[in-house]
Amino acid sequence: MIKMEKSARGKKEKEGMLSRKKKEMRQATAMHKAKKDMERAAVAAGCWDPKEIQNSAKNWDKTAIARLVAVNYKYGFPKDESDWDVWVEAFPRKKKSDLLKMANKMKASGALYDLALLEALSPEETKIYMGS
Repeated sequence: MIKMEKSARGKKEKEGMLSRKKKEMRQATAMHKAKKDMERAAVAAGCWDPKEIQNSAKNWDKTAIARLVAVNYKYGFPKDESDWDVWVEAFPRKKKSDLLKMANKMKASGALYDLALLEALSPEETKIYMGS
């Protein structure tokens, strides 16, 4: 009799735990779906750019990306360790590993060679990085 009560209580606890987990999963799914719907609506309205947010989250704003394109245009992509000094000097607040990651991403996508990105630079910065 006691064994039956314990097993029944155990089954009820397991069922309760499973129902709580299912409820949490449904809530998480609903929240994720609502977030995606809001993102799609914002993108469709033109007031939200996920790529820009991703870059700004990593501290790669449009001017930093334009500087990266300008340094690549002027000095070329670094081939060995000594070539990286010029690139690191242009980005004193960035780690070399972050600089390498972003440069390789942009090189793979072709954005590193997109001179239209240079429009984000001010004329003074353009003279500094590109020359006269």
